[in-house]
This record gives sequence, C-alpha cells and structure tokens, in this order.
Amino acid sequence: MAEVLGLAVNCLTVIDLTVKVASKLYDYGKDAANARDDINRLRDKVLGLQKIAHSVQAFLDRQVDSRNIPTIELLRQGVFGTEKKLQELYDALDIRGVRQPMRMFGIRSLKWPFKSQDVGKIVSDLQDCFQMLSQSLQVDQASLLLDIDRRSILDRIPHAPDAAYNSRVEDRNPTCHPQTRSGILSDIHKWIDDPHAKSIFWLNGMAGTGKSTISRTVARSLAQTGSLAASFFFKRGESNRGDGGLFFSTLAFQLVSSVPGYGQVLKEILDGNPSLMNKSLQDQFNQLLVEPLSLVPKQMQNPALFILIVDALDECADDNDIRMIIHLLSSIEVSSNGSWRLRTFLTSRPELPIRLGFGAVRGTFQDLILHEIPNYIVERDISVFLRDELANIRFDYNLTVPQHRQLPPDWPGKASIEHITDMASPLFIAAVTLCRFISDRRIGSPGEQLAKIVNYPSGNEVSKLEGIYLPILRQTLVGLSIAEQDIGLSEFRSIVGTIVLAYTPLSARGLANILQMSEEKIESRLDLLHSCLNVPSEPELPVRLLHLSFRDFLVDPSRMDRSIFWINQQVTHLEIAERCLDIMDRLLQRDICRIGRNESRVKDFKAERAVPGELEYSCLYWINHLIEAREPLKDDHQGLINLVESANAEAIKSFLDDTFRIVSTNLSVIRDYPLQVYSSMLLFAPTNSIVRNTFAFEMPGCVSIKTKLKSDWDPLLTAFDYDRAYGTIQALSWSHDNSFLAAISLSGTIHVWDAMSGQKHLTLQALGTTRIEFSHTSEFLAASAEREISIYRRATGEVVQKIENSGCWGFAKDAPLLATTSGDGDITLWKVILGAHGSPFLPVNVYSASGISISCMNVYHDGLIIASAYQDYQVTLWRFTIDSEVPDDDPIQPACLGSISSPESFFRNKYAKIMLSPNSQLIAFITPGSLLAYKVEICCATNGKLIQTFEGGESTQGTIVQCYRDIYNEPQPSRSNICCIFSRLEQIGGSTVRFSADIIYPSSEVEKSDTD
Repeated sequence: MAEVLGLAVNCLTVIDLTVKVASKLYDYGKDAANARDDINRLRDKVLGLQKIAHSVQAFLDRQVDSRNIPTIELLRQGVFGTEKKLQELYDALDIRGVRQPMRMFGIRSLKWPFKSQDVGKIVSDLQDCFQMLSQSLQVDQASLLLDIDRRSILDRIPHAPDAAYNSRVEDRNPTCHPQTRSGILSDIHKWIDDPHAKSIFWLNGMAGTGKSTISRTVARSLAQTGSLAASFFFKRGESNRGDGGLFFSTLAFQLVSSVPGYGQVLKEILDGNPSLMNKSLQDQFNQLLVEPLSLVPKQMQNPALFILIVDALDECADDNDIRMIIHLLSSIEVSSNGSWRLRTFLTSRPELPIRLGFGAVRGTFQDLILHEIPNYIVERDISVFLRDELANIRFDYNLTVPQHRQLPPDWPGKASIEHITDMASPLFIAAVTLCRFISDRRIGSPGEQLAKIVNYPSGNEVSKLEGIYLPILRQTLVGLSIAEQDIGLSEFRSIVGTIVLAYTPLSARGLANILQMSEEKIESRLDLLHSCLNVPSEPELPVRLLHLSFRDFLVDPSRMDRSIFWINQQVTHLEIAERCLDIMDRLLQRDICRIGRNESRVKDFKAERAVPGELEYSCLYWINHLIEAREPLKDDHQGLINLVESANAEAIKSFLDDTFRIVSTNLSVIRDYPLQVYSSMLLFAPTNSIVRNTFAFEMPGCVSIKTKLKSDWDPLLTAFDYDRAYGTIQALSWSHDNSFLAAISLSGTIHVWDAMSGQKHLTLQALGTTRIEFSHTSEFLAASAEREISIYRRATGEVVQKIENSGCWGFAKDAPLLATTSGDGDITLWKVILGAHGSPFLPVNVYSASGISISCMNVYHDGLIIASAYQDYQVTLWRFTIDSEVPDDDPIQPACLGSISSPESFFRNKYAKIMLSPNSQLIAFITPGSLLAYKVEICCATNGKLIQTFEGGESTQGTIVQCYRDIYNEPQPSRSNICCIFSRLEQIGGSTVRFSADIIYPSSEVEKSDTD
C-alpha cells in the first residue's frame, strides 16, 4: 500500500507542475505574439498531461495493493519521467523568460526562450510521457475490469475449495521423495508427452500404496510447466470433497485461473444458461469443459495440452457419479477438435464401481497397477524414504537435546531400516505412519519409539495394517489399570469413532460439544494419536484422518472379535445421531441469527456467527447417521415424540409428505427470509396442511387473510425444464420406482429427469426413437427405433447393447427380464445381468408366436401374456410360461386364455391401441378421435364386459403424446386397481413445460391433474 501512496503523491506533483507550466505559458502568450503557435502547442500537451495525471490519480486512489496493478513499474516510470520533463520545462520558462525593455513605450515584456525546433523536441518528449501514462492506465483499467469480471464468474461457480492439489489442506501433504517412484513417474510423463496416448491414465492401487502422493507429485510438476488444467482430490468424510455433483464445477473454477481466455468464454455460456450448475453431470461436462476449451485454443497458434488430475475417485460418495465421471472423461478424446488436447490422470482403489466404469470404456485408457509392481522395487523405494526420513528425525532431535542425549550418527542402523521396510512393504502409508510415530515426542524419544516398533511381537497379526496401527493404538493403554483401560477404550470409540464416521471433519471443540466432553479430555486423548490423525494445534480447526486406511482398519467387521479397538459402525452412528438431536434440542431457537424482523434478508447477516459448528453439523447430518444406524432412536427426544407419539406409519408418512410440500413450495422464502417460516409460510399453506395445523400456535394472530385459501395442495409436484427447440414430446416413461422420468422429443432426443429434484439427468441423441422404457431396477433405459432396440445405462448414458426387434417389446416389472419380437413371429426372453461389464442382456428362452398378431404384452418373472387383435373384432389373450427344461432350440408354445369382442370403432382407426393392466385382468381400447379427442373403453379381459367408457380431450390445449404409464395399479383400495393417464404438452412460461394429464379411473368420475 505504501508503494501506491508514494506513487499517488508523485502524481499530485505532476498535476501541480502542469498548473504552474500552464500559468507560465499563459503569461508568455500575452507578450510573445510571434511564438503564439509554439506556445499553444505546448499548452495543449501540458493540459493533456494534466488530464491523464488526474485519471491516474483517481485510479490509484481506488487501489490498496500494488499487486493489483499489472503495469506498476511502467506506471512509475511514466509518472517520474513526466515529473522530470515538466520540472525542466518549468525551470526553462522561469529562468530564460526574462523581461526585455520595450524601447518605444518604456515598458518590459517577456521574451520567448525557445526556438521552433526546441519546441518540437519538447512536444515530442511530452507526447511520449502522455503515451506511457495512457497505455499503462488503459492496461491497468482493462486488467481491473477483467479481474472484476473474473471474480464475478468465480462467484457463480459452486466448488469444493479443499479439493485442489495446492489447497490449504492438501498442500501440507507430501510429494514423492526425489529418489523414489522414478519408474512410475517416467511412465506417466511418457503418457503426457505422447501425442497419440489414451485420454485417461488410470493409476490403480490398493489402500496405502502411495497413489495420492504420486498425484500430488505429478500435479506440481505439471503446474510448473503450465500444463495443469485443474485437479480434484476426493476425500471420503469431507462432504464437499466427496460430492460428485461438485466435480465439474470445481474443475471449471480452477480453469478460470489456469487457462487464458477460458473465463470469458465460460461467462458467455453462464450468461446464456444461468441454471447450468444445477443440471446433470453430462450437461456440466459438455458446457463447462468441452465447449469452452474447444473455443479457447482457437486464439492460440499451437495446440494446447491440458491435464486434469483426479485423485481417489473411489472416495466419491455416489457410485453412479463415479461411473458417469469415468464415462464422460473417457469421451474427451472424441470431443477434441485437433487444436487442443485434454487428458486425465486418475487414481483409485480397484473398487467395484471403478472397475465397472472402466469396464464399460475399454480401449480409452492406459492403466498401471501399483500393487503388481515387483516387490524389490517397492522395498527399495520404501527403504530410501525411511533412510532419509529417519535421518531427518535424528537431526531434528539432536538439535533440541544436550550432547549426552543425542542419537549416534549411524542411528537407526541398517538392521532397523530393513526391519521397518519389511513391516511396511508394500504400503507407503505404513512407512509414513511409523515415521510419524517415531518422531512423536509426546510419548517418547525417537530411540524409545523405534524400540517399541522393532520389539513389538507381530507374529499374531494377520495383516500389514494390524502390524502398523496396533502398536500405535496400544500405546494409548500403557500404564493403565484394567478399569482405566475400559474407560480409555470407551472414550476412544466415542472420540475416534466420531472422527472416522463424521460426514465432514470436526474440530476438537466441535467434538467436545457433540460428545459432551471437555476440550481437555478430547485433546489429551488425541495427543497419543498424531501418528494416525492430523490434529491441529488450534482447537477450532478440524481434525482429519491422515489416510483412509486408518478408518478401514478400525471399522473392518472381520476384526470385531480380535481387536479391542474395533469400532461398531451402527452403534456409533446411532450415538452420533442421538448426540446431534440433543444439540438441536438444546441450541435451536426461533430467530437464532438475531435477524429481528420478518422482512429482513438472511444474507445481510452472518449465520456462522450465530450458528455454532456443532449445531450446523447436527442439523445437516443427524438423519444420515440415523439411516446408517439402522436402529430406532431411544425414547428421550421429546421434540420428535411430540410429533409422532400417537401416529401410525401412515400418519407419519403423511406428515413427512406435507413437510416436503411446504418446504419445496417455500424454498426461496426459507433461504432469503427465514423468519417468514413463522408467518407467511404457515399462513398461506392450505387449510388442511398437517404442518400448518400442527404449528398453528406459531402463526401471528394479528394477521387477517382476505383471500380464500386452498384446502389442499395443488397436484403439481415438480416442474421440469424443457427446451421447446427440441420439438414436441412424442413419448414418456416413468421408472418403476418413480425416481426418473424419460421423454422422447420430435428431434430424436431422449431426456431423463430426476423426478424428485426436477433436474435434468441425461440428454441423449437417438434419432428415430418412438418408445422408451426403464428396466425394473432403472439401471437401464431401452429405446426402440425401426427394427432395433438400443439399451442405455441410465447412470451414464452409454449404449451397452443393441437388440433386433420388429414389434412389441417390454421389461418385466418384477424381474430382470426383457421380451422382444422377431420378424418370424418368435418372442425372445432376455435375462438382465445387473452390473455386467459387456452385453448385460442374454437370451434365455424363445417363444413361438407364429401367426399371432401381437398388439401388446406384459412380462412377468414366470412368463408373459400377450394380447392379439384380429379383423374379426376379436382380441385373444395368450400366456407363455417359462420352463427351464425346454431346450433352447425348441420354442415354447403359448396357451390361449380366451377371446373377447372388441368395440367396433376400435378397428376402424389405424392409430388405435390396446393396453393391458399390470395383472392382465383388464384391457383398455384407446381410439384417437378428431383434433385432440380420444376415447377409452375399459373391458374385463376374461368376459369382455365393458366396465367404463371415457371420452375427452377436445377442449384441452396441447397434443396427446402418449397413454402415459398405460394402465397401472392404483394404490388406493377404494378405487379399482387400474387407471389410465393421457398426457399433453403445454408451455407455462419460459422453458418450463407442463404435462397436463387426464386421469381415468374405471367406475369413477374423471379427475383432472397437473404433473410436471
């Protein structure tokens, strides 16, 4: 700041000199008429300098740090140079301009001291000063604007700040020793330098083999050469670092700073799509990475190479996100336009979701398996690390103790290093943990600590982790009586169990408040665990695991009977959930942020000042712990008991449903004006709202509502964003658990939404698609076009299989089965192999349907039923039963269940459809009429009796797009077990569309509903 102030003072001097010089020039202009042109030229330049000096002064007044001024040195030279030239000009005008006597009139006048060529040189020098100041100011102002622009972009990008390799949390972690991992690092750099290499380098290794250390080493090396695009270090137990939903937005946040020009391109994309951060991973991948990076290099002369570092992907919380991320990153090579290259260096354990993800993208990655590297190489690297690390421990220790206590120069000796190497190999984390234990002065000198390790009886240990962690943990019980050991173990399970199972790291102070222990108790227990935990000296900073292997060791069920330090996850989760509820009971209160007035916005207040960390944690994660506990709460939480003490399961569900409706309807109000929860949110809820009536005592009594309130909630649950540029919706399909909605647009695009949030999950190109359906577990989505069915993996959108089909097809709703029809009339039954690497659909049976015109079919776990319509107005039902004893080459013959007469009008319309209820007891005949009209006739499948006729649709705007969900089971026992829903597409503003539905219940009146 002093530098900026000093420069501002010099600017004031320049302005003062311009005033003085201009005044002198004014005096000369009155006396030296013969030099008036030169005087005017000089005056114009001086006034120009005065103007630019004022601008520089105003700019400097707004700055507090010279680091914000890119051209600070050039600006300094310009100001100092201008000051010097003006001072020289002023001195010349003041000294040389002596007054000469006017002989004729006896008066004295000023004589112009410069020749014309001298003026030209002065004008040129002043012009140079003007240009230097002007250019510096333009660059600085442009830089300032770009910086403001950049900050405005960054403010719009949600991200995980601790996920970057050089974050405050990660930067403390080590990189590879210069003399270790040379072969692995060489292979990685060869992959980086190879222009034809695969798009992903997968470093695959078991826990503790050093994957993250290698990742940090590669990241720092790439950052030094300018090739690091971004990094994401996943971390289980740290909420935002385990959130796959923040993955691409965090990469984008870093790319704004690492890739020149990316930020401006991204700004244009975000301006055109402000809700992008709430969209699917696929949309974020395309619009945050592929699209902007493909535009940036067009401004560069040479192709650019960008490397993404993704560490510990297996620690991502959502398995579906893991597979989607692998699928998307593997497609980058295809997305490259030749002017840029984006590659990914990725590390993980070989967990099932990772293996499934890579199994689906074979050929797009290069892998290296750490735990398959020859033992002698790993042991050599660990030995080198131990030799240097123990030498550092010896050096640091000897600096702090008198000579008679110092360790000898050859400590710890070759034999000890070989012993520890044998204990640790092949786990680098074991070597690191043992070194931390040896250097921990809280429990002994390095020599004493080393002796504990070397002399520890390891014959009974069955794993490397036990051999590493048990000696450290048993030190916490040394010198304690049996009773004291029991207390110590109980406190260990509470404190360390909470640390390893917490969803985000807690500080020592937060742990003390949650566990209702003193900070002194927490810190004294953690003092002996610095070898396994990162325990900061400040009590308000979070305590973190040094490595996930410590958690794995403590909670491994196989150690339940042989380790006194084993932590029961279910019991500990339940204890944490109850502690969280205790904190919420004790600390939650009305207007906790002291906002004061209902109309005040919460963003004007700092919530973190009023909400303690342990309360925030409790509110966010108590339910997660309760779910993991899989046990009911104890009967000492009065707040919950008051709500549910006399309610049955159905009443509790109704209360939760109503809570969901009132919260989702008022989400923006709760976020911005939370005190309205006690007033307008309750006041304007429907009169039958359970939440409204339960908390009626909270409503202000002085408010009178003039408008009539609705008695019940609108049927609208969720609104889905849909761009009408895709064209009319042709078909819809719900997943069997109602979690996802899929739609086909006229443009041949498949859209999949998350039904709960309304957010887009997938967008797929599938030209010619006319029908879509989810498998019974929603793992797959099938789409038919002409004579082929494409099977997509719902989580990633990848095509896993294509099956020939020439007619009806369908998934079983109660089994992993798919039925398809061939051109010769046979029906093939396919078994779905869940989690398969290759083709997940295998043919298991063939049914002969020769001569049968298949109109629709229902698939069951034990066979299928088809309906066939004939021109004699007859509809026949056929049943095929699965028989495992029938040879594959002998098609199974159907059994006729009987025929019924269909309505005459049905066969006159070529667009008519037949639909079967799920239990195949009812048949619906759907006949489109003129314009938007339609007719539905529902008959009994056994005797053909007409149960109900429904006609409608003419007065509704939109287009009938599908018999949505066909006929399905209606859970309300008071009604028949089927209903039929017809959907229309209506635009309700912007890009949001509404699917307006007519719901038809047999033997009941038609009900109108709106669902989105």
